[in-house]
Amino acid sequence: MRKTNILFPVAVAALSFLLLPACSTKEEIVEEATYTVEITAVKGSTETRALGLNGNVLSAPWNAGDKVFVFKKNPSVAGGFEQVGNLFATSGGYSTTLTGQLKGTFERGDELRFSYLHDLPFSFTGQNGTLDYIASNCDYAVAYQELKEVRKGAISFAGDLSFDSLQYIVKFTLNDSDGNPLIVNKLSIRSFFKDKNTGEEFDCLVQSFDPKAITNYGGIQVGSIEVTPSSPSNVIFAALANISSGGGLLLEANANGSVYTYTIDSFACLPDNYYLCDVKMTKQE
Repeated sequence: MRKTNILFPVAVAALSFLLLPACSTKEEIVEEATYTVEITAVKGSTETRALGLNGNVLSAPWNAGDKVFVFKKNPSVAGGFEQVGNLFATSGGYSTTLTGQLKGTFERGDELRFSYLHDLPFSFTGQNGTLDYIASNCDYAVAYQELKEVRKGAISFAGDLSFDSLQYIVKFTLNDSDGNPLIVNKLSIRSFFKDKNTGEEFDCLVQSFDPKAITNYGGIQVGSIEVTPSSPSNVIFAALANISSGGGLLLEANANGSVYTYTIDSFACLPDNYYLCDVKMTKQE
């Protein structure tokens, strides 16, 4: 049986002197304090931390020491969230306990966002085509939870944390028009939507965006992503942002001094999933 997640203050916070009866026990902490946090966090088997490939299934458990950044919803600050602390995984596996400290002014109903791997604007550019790189640099995951109660001595969460990835992963296997492996030294990936009336194309592949503005997709940069393998290969792994899914996809590769292309009219993917994409690319004359 899981215990209720409790935050214990380690710095005494003064209580607001609201006009409540002296015998009331329901006063909430409304001034800044520091709390020690312990909360259960779960990740699904298709998420992208500590990636290991077993057939076509991605395994992604927590690692002990993994760092999680914690933000509190605050409409008055740029992006809508302010950072209030960091938590760390105490063990490996798909379920772990996160511990650490949070500092701020908390009230019942406050929404907190728990962000894995990032506290600054993050990027899907610079990938080298491997799962190891994605696990270390592109594994963005978030969870949300509200504060259930705020009391003198303790505050509690409404429940445990369930993390969702912000990207999906595609394994591109590249071949030429005859089906032979196409060994490339660079793969450019472009996602786009086409206006049905004008035919105009709009880029929609996210290169980077600000995690503090993720709920309203602020600070987004879009454009092509270039994946450069450390050694030429016809197998390229790429992490693509969830909010990029659903448009057309254009692949362009350099091989043997020539340019090869392939277009997918509609490329709809679901969050936290792994996809196989075998393509026959056309040489451009």
